[in-house]
Amino acid sequence: MRGGGGGDGGGDPNGKPISPQPGWHGKSAGKMKHHRRDALDVSHLSPEQQRDALRRETRGLADDAQKQAPGHHPTGKDRLVKSCAGALLHEGTLTSHSSSTKRHGQVLLDTHPALKNVVDQVERDIRADNENPGAGHGKCAEVALISDRLHGIETRDNIKISTPDDIRRAMSGALVYSLQIGEQDSPTGLKKHGDYKEPCRSCSRILPLVGVTAHT
Repeated sequence: MRGGGGGDGGGDPNGKPISPQPGWHGKSAGKMKHHRRDALDVSHLSPEQQRDALRRETRGLADDAQKQAPGHHPTGKDRLVKSCAGALLHEGTLTSHSSSTKRHGQVLLDTHPALKNVVDQVERDIRADNENPGAGHGKCAEVALISDRLHGIETRDNIKISTPDDIRRAMSGALVYSLQIGEQDSPTGLKKHGDYKEPCRSCSRILPLVGVTAHT
């Protein structure tokens, strides 16, 4: 969807599932273990209502992932005990996606090449600062969400996104929001289920480079 932000506030305040669901949503995680909800059209909502929907959708994802029964599930509907739930609001489209872990031979996200270059550069920068990017570097919800969106924009607009400047232009106005799934210690203290989860060491560097704002 284009032009997200100028709606009159009518319609479903939670957004409307896009039909059919876009093929780019979940493309980056592929077969990895993760949880996501349907992509939503929120272009009919006011900017404030869109931000409210962003928060609700993230919480809904966190709850769905934690409450999912154990066992085998369709791709993107895994049970997650401890993880991160994130959502991305961009151009009137709202997508939600958890962080991802290896499964079925897929160890890393199929990250959009332009974003992958940024992710790799941030890893080098973190190591140059004598810090550890951590095992989850590049597998965060934020990376999957932005990567998926870039794949979709390239197809929709028949363009090539190659540089950080290209990413910033494509993702102009985008917001991400993240919450804790389950209970977990973090560098900023104990996070309980549903607590706001600030960008990690990696994403706190990645997001400004690609022009995406972490909503709080």
